[in-house]
Amino acid sequence: MAAPTSVHQAAVEVEPWLQRLARLGYVAKGVIYLLIGAFAFMAAIGYGGKKTNQAGAINSIRDLPFGNVLLIGLGVGLAGYAVWRLVEAAGDPEGKGTLKRIGYVISALAYGGFGYAALSVAFTGDEARSQPQQSAARLFGLPFGAQLGMALAAGFVVGAFVQIANGLGGKFLKALKREEMSEDQFSLARWTGGIGLIARGALFGLIGWLLWRASSDHNAGEAGGIDRALTTVAQAPFGSFLLAMMGVGLVCYGIYMWVEARFRRMTPVAGLKGSTH
Repeated sequence: MAAPTSVHQAAVEVEPWLQRLARLGYVAKGVIYLLIGAFAFMAAIGYGGKKTNQAGAINSIRDLPFGNVLLIGLGVGLAGYAVWRLVEAAGDPEGKGTLKRIGYVISALAYGGFGYAALSVAFTGDEARSQPQQSAARLFGLPFGAQLGMALAAGFVVGAFVQIANGLGGKFLKALKREEMSEDQFSLARWTGGIGLIARGALFGLIGWLLWRASSDHNAGEAGGIDRALTTVAQAPFGSFLLAMMGVGLVCYGIYMWVEARFRRMTPVAGLKGSTH
């Protein structure tokens, strides 16, 4: 039998550690969304919760027993998720195309930043901070900054529709190793993934709308992230009910991330071996 090519050998060497790192990343991402969703639900029912974002979720872990240890694990996991997204962007194993690969890079940068924030909080004790208004102000200060903001906002909205369609249509289930799942596990994935993607898509749509409005008015103060989007939901008619549903949806998304951590097919290295799927 002919010796394997160097590319094939490299793929075999990299795949095991990359899979473990990626799966840890999905667990860490799930923790973040579980906390965001739980806080939103508690705020909706008046149980002392607060509408928060990724930075707030990280800060809440800091105050737990052994919080620093948990934050180190979370930081490593989020960094692993960022590495995984970069590998997906480089390999494009599913043939998603340029726009999807750009999305993977943006996701890698975002979650790499969250991972750094978690590690920073663990080692320094300082609070993690999210400053979308300041980021928007820096963006608007660039040449064609407002136009770039509108383009980014449009990307959020398109991503929102894609996630909602994915959640409704169940296409996300194709990424799972169905043959290794029981019926109960598959049902859990279908319901939590569907509900979670719809909720996260709605949240992304609100973030995109806030950024579009800020870009159109050239007013960075109108931009916002997850916490601002959840506040917008709370201020709408029937806001408490909608916020509670959003909280439940984000908790579902967090649970689905744990399911995905266990059963997701890891295929980027297959692209190095010449696979077309």
